[in-house]
Amino acid sequence: MSRIQAKDPTVILEAGDMSGDLTTSAVKTLHLSKAAVTIKWTGTPTGDFYVQGSADGGTTWDDLTLTGGVPAVAGAAGHHTINLEGLGFDQMRVRYDFSSGTGALTVVFCGKGN
Repeated sequence: MSRIQAKDPTVILEAGDMSGDLTTSAVKTLHLSKAAVTIKWTGTPTGDFYVQGSADGGTTWDDLTLTGGVPAVAGAAGHHTINLEGLGFDQMRVRYDFSSGTGALTVVFCGKGN
């Protein structure tokens, strides 16, 4: 029987000010095969979210192409959970690209692997 490694839910950004661009802390994903990211926001922000991966220790970051996409924030509070499988990178993070409005952003990460 193989041992499953789990990463407990971890807040990687708490109440970030959405009146400008934001980037969460990076999370090490090297030994994880599955992950979930919950994005929660308040206020009336407008902008776009991107989930990014890095395979070189965080030197370069690329936006991940996600089935179903990542929600755009359109002037109202909300939340969204993104499930990821087959993680082939050593780190990941979430980026918010500001357009207008204000609000607070909290991002929670958890994952597991064999």
